[in-house]
Amino acid sequence: MKPQKFKTKIIKNDYLAEDVKHLVLKKPKDFDFVAGQYLSIILDNQERKIRRAYSIASSPKNKNLEFCIKIIPHGLATPLIKHLTPKQEIEILGPMGDFTLESKDKNLILISTGTGVGPFRSIINDLLENGFNKKISLIAGYRKNILYDEEFKKLAKKYPNFSYNLAISSQGKRVQNLLVVDKKADYYLCGLSPMINSARAILTKKGVPMKNIFSEKYD
Repeated sequence: MKPQKFKTKIIKNDYLAEDVKHLVLKKPKDFDFVAGQYLSIILDNQERKIRRAYSIASSPKNKNLEFCIKIIPHGLATPLIKHLTPKQEIEILGPMGDFTLESKDKNLILISTGTGVGPFRSIINDLLENGFNKKISLIAGYRKNILYDEEFKKLAKKYPNFSYNLAISSQGKRVQNLLVVDKKADYYLCGLSPMINSARAILTKKGVPMKNIFSEKYD
C-alpha cells in the first residue's frame, strides 16, 4: 500500500528517559499498519518542512500511535518534537517499511539497542494480544537508561512464552554477550550498525543461517 499523508493530534509527549521522549499521537481513521513498520513525522521549522522517520512502538490494535524518540540536541527534527504539546496538530506520512515478521511459525529472538526497542514493543504486543504460542525472547541493550522496563517485566510474568533480558553497557554488559543460538529461530536486530554487524557476525559464525537474520539500522 502506498504511504499516505494524514493529519493528527498530539495526545501526550512525556520523557521516558533524560534524552528519550514517549510521543503519543491520535491514530487517524483508515491508518492501518503492520507491527514493525514506521512513519514519517512532518514538522515545520518556519524555514521549511522537515520529514523524519520513526518506528511505531504500539501495536496495530492500539487506538493511538506511540513512539520512543531519542532527542538529538542539535538535530533538525527532535528539538521540535521535544516541544510538541497535547492537542497540537501535525502531519504524518505512512505507513512504510518491511521490518515485519517473515514467519509466525518460529521462535523469535529480538535484539535491540536504545530506541531500537520501539518496533519490538509493537511486534511483541501484537503477537501476545493475538495468541502467538511460539517463544519470544527480547534482549534489550542500553547505556544506562532503560526503556519500558516495567512494562516488559509485566509481560514476562503474564506470558510464559515471553522472556526479557537486559544488557547495560555502563555495567559492562552488551547484548552480544547474551546471544542464544537457536538455528531454527528467526533473529531480528534493531539499533546502531556496530551492534547489528557484531551480532550478525557472531550468529552466523555459530551456525545461524543468514536467511534467518533480519535487521533495521538506526544510523
